[in-house]
Amino acid sequence: MQIQENSPFRWIERAGLLIITAVILFAIGEKCVAMWEVQIVTVTDILLLFMFLELITMVKLYWHEGRLSVLLPIFIAIIGIARHMMADSQEFGQHDLIFSAGAIVLLSLSLLILAYCQVRFSFYPSHEDRRLISRDTPEDKDKRS
Repeated sequence: MQIQENSPFRWIERAGLLIITAVILFAIGEKCVAMWEVQIVTVTDILLLFMFLELITMVKLYWHEGRLSVLLPIFIAIIGIARHMMADSQEFGQHDLIFSAGAIVLLSLSLLILAYCQVRFSFYPSHEDRRLISRDTPEDKDKRS
């Protein structure tokens, strides 16, 4: 189903995306202030900032294309598991580390398979079909270029 550019649903969708972006930016600011106060930046802090950037990328993709890539949440999950492993490594037992590492390997394999399938078996058989499915008009695409 295509949503018209001036429909109320599109405005609600855009308002929701703006709220999500504001919350992400607030969380980034809050984390940066916390790092500034303690004057320490750890690898887990950097990984958290990368997770925030991935979330902003998801919002940007949905704003422009009206769809989400299934790959981005998997990237965020991998970063989240790695961050959890680093932050809580003192409390982790051997089994926890093995299961977490196994989860990262499985998610990485799923990324590889999904990326291959997106290239090999495109959801859009032709350029014309892609244009028909997209929400953007050709003029909108020219403005972004």
